[in-house]
Amino acid sequence: MVKNLELDDFRAVRRVLEPDDFALTDGQPDPPPSDLIEEQAWCHIMTLPDDVAIRTTSFQGSRISLLSEIVSDWIQILPEPGIMASAMLDVSDAFYSSTFNQMHGFYKESISALRSALETIMLATHCSLTADEDKWRRWMEGEELRFGNICDQILTLPNVRSQDTQVLQRCGAGLFLANEPSNRTAWARTLYRRLCRYSHARGDATNAEMWNSTGPIYSAEGFRASYHFFLEVHALCLILAKYAESTLQISKTAALVLRPDSIELYLEEPHRSVCSALYSALWP
Repeated sequence: MVKNLELDDFRAVRRVLEPDDFALTDGQPDPPPSDLIEEQAWCHIMTLPDDVAIRTTSFQGSRISLLSEIVSDWIQILPEPGIMASAMLDVSDAFYSSTFNQMHGFYKESISALRSALETIMLATHCSLTADEDKWRRWMEGEELRFGNICDQILTLPNVRSQDTQVLQRCGAGLFLANEPSNRTAWARTLYRRLCRYSHARGDATNAEMWNSTGPIYSAEGFRASYHFFLEVHALCLILAKYAESTLQISKTAALVLRPDSIELYLEEPHRSVCSALYSALWP
């Protein structure tokens, strides 16, 4: 039987914004509802995700808080207006969406949002390094650009290729380069392929598979997968942004997530070594 959450739990009460909370407002209060949803429809849509959100924040609260801090800090380190600043704003939306979906049990959608974040920052990095504002404009207008091609194009830049070659020699894998023809150990390419499993319709990468049930319901396995993907994508996006914006700072939260003892919790070798090597090189 469904029950109401006790009112002494701060999560039990919903909050709405006041008119002066918005940047653009006439200051007038909202009119009363003119087309209120039926209670049955509201409960049908909200009961299960609400239940997952309560369970997630009861047992994974510190992890959700960490993701929230990462999203907030990401906004605080935006560079001067330009391609990368625009991209990082879009990425912040993807990070927020990923956290929200993860908290409510939509793990596939959480991971899919992270693919958008990686695609956006990868293109912005290339366009920033090459000052290719036309390519960025065309993408903003809807042109589709292939992730693998962008990786190849970034590698034509001498400084990027030189650093990636050094990392490859040291770690047996690189950001874009790999020690075998299939590029299976190139961190950016490999992560993108893994994310794609959850962005396309595949029977072995559905929410139902992670729930092992109908849902949404809280799944420790689903949460772990989306949580680790979030940390990995954030780490890679931060490194790529630093490639394009050499003065980009790193927040205390991000520095914590990129520490060697933290990296080993969500990254496997050889990508753990690649991340550590690039972090040390870019933020000495």
